Amino acid sequence: MRWSKIFILIFFVLFHLILIKFWPSEIKSLAGIFFFIYELTFLICFFLTLYKGYSVFLNTLMLLLFVNLFTDNISFNSKYNISSHLKSLEPNHYNRLEVIGDVMPGFSGVNTLSTDSKGYRTTKKIVYDDANKYRIFSVGGSTTVQVYVDDKETWTAHLENFLEANFNEGIETINTGVSGLRAVNHLATLKYTESFHPDLYLFLVGVNDWNNHIVSSFKNIRRTLLYYFLNRARVIINFKNDSFSETKKNIIEKVNGDYYSSQNNSLEKNDRRTLNLEDVSKDYKIVMNKIAKKCNENNYKCMFITQPTAYSVQINEELRSRLWMTPPNQNYTLDLKSLIQISNLYNYWLRVFSDSNNLLFCDLANKIEPSIKFLYDDVHFNENGSKKVAKVIAECINHQLLK
Repeated sequence: MRWSKIFILIFFVLFHLILIKFWPSEIKSLAGIFFFIYELTFLICFFLTLYKGYSVFLNTLMLLLFVNLFTDNISFNSKYNISSHLKSLEPNHYNRLEVIGDVMPGFSGVNTLSTDSKGYRTTKKIVYDDANKYRIFSVGGSTTVQVYVDDKETWTAHLENFLEANFNEGIETINTGVSGLRAVNHLATLKYTESFHPDLYLFLVGVNDWNNHIVSSFKNIRRTLLYYFLNRARVIINFKNDSFSETKKNIIEKVNGDYYSSQNNSLEKNDRRTLNLEDVSKDYKIVMNKIAKKCNENNYKCMFITQPTAYSVQINEELRSRLWMTPPNQNYTLDLKSLIQISNLYNYWLRVFSDSNNLLFCDLANKIEPSIKFLYDDVHFNENGSKKVAKVIAECINHQLLK
C-alpha cells in the first residue's frame, strides 16, 4: 500500500509539472486564472493525500475533471515550447532516388537528396557561426523541402543561383522544410535558427494549417483544459525527426508514387462535403502573430509567400485525377468549390497579415499555373515548377529588398 501511495503521488506531481511546462507565462488570461486556482488546489490536495490516503486524491481528480467541462474554448495563449515542436530531417543524410512511372509527372534522372549537420538541405557547406554571408532560411512544409527533387534543383537552390547571378556575391539558402509542418513548427524553427545570423526568412506556409482546419471542422472536439494537456503530452511522446528513406551511395531507390496513386482522384469519393470557412483558424492566427512579432523585433527580414494549388475552375482532368489532399488521408472529400474558397481564404489572409505587420510579401499562388507543367498533385512542385517558383520569389526579393 505504501508503494501504491508513492506511485500515485509521483503520477500526480508529473501531471502537474507537464501542465506547468506548457502553460502561459501570463496570469492575466482566463486560462491563467484557472491555472492559479488549480495550483492552490493541487498544493492543498498534495499534502492532504500524504496524510489522509487515496480519498482526497480521487475526489480532487473527480473535481478537476468536472471543472474541465467548463473550460471549453478557453484561449490558451501559451508560449510554444521549442523542443516539442522543432522538427528537421535527419542530419548528415544521403539518399538517391529516381521517380518512375506517370503518377508523378515532371521528374527525370537520378536525384540526390542530402542534409547537413542540422538536418537542412543546402548546396554549400554552411558555417553557421559565420556572420559574413547573406543567409536566407526557407521555412515551410513539403512544398519547401521537396523530398523528390535533387539538391541542386529545389526552388531554394535555384533561388540561390538567381540571386547570386544578379548580385555577384555569396548568398546561402538554407532549406529547413519538413513535410507536414504547421505554423507552430515554423515558429519553433524561427526561434532555433535566429542565432545562426539570418538575413532573410522565407515562409511558404498555409496548406497544412488549412488541411488541419478542414479536418477539425468535421470533428466535434471540446477544447478544454484536459484536451490541451493531452495534446501537449502527445506532441512530446510522438516527437521525432523526419528523415528520407536511407539508401547506400551506390543504390538508387525507385519511386513510383504508390502513396499518391492509392489516394488519387480523391474528388470523386462518394462522401463529398461542402465547407465554407469565414476565417482562418484561431490557432493559426495566434502563432502567425507570434512569428510576426519575432520578425519585427529583430534585424532580419521576413517574407511570407502564398501557396500555389491546383484548386481552380480551370483545372484539367490530367491534374484533377492526381488530387489527393482534399483533405489528405480521410474517407471523405470536399468539393472543388470549397477547396478553392479555403485555399484563397488562407492566401488572402496572408497578404493582409503581411501588410498589417509591415512584412514582406510574395504572391506566388497567382503566378503558378494549375497544371502538371509545374505541379504533380494538389500543391507539390515538380522540377520545372521549382524553377518557376524560384524565379517568382527572386523577383519578389529583387523588387522589395535587394534593389
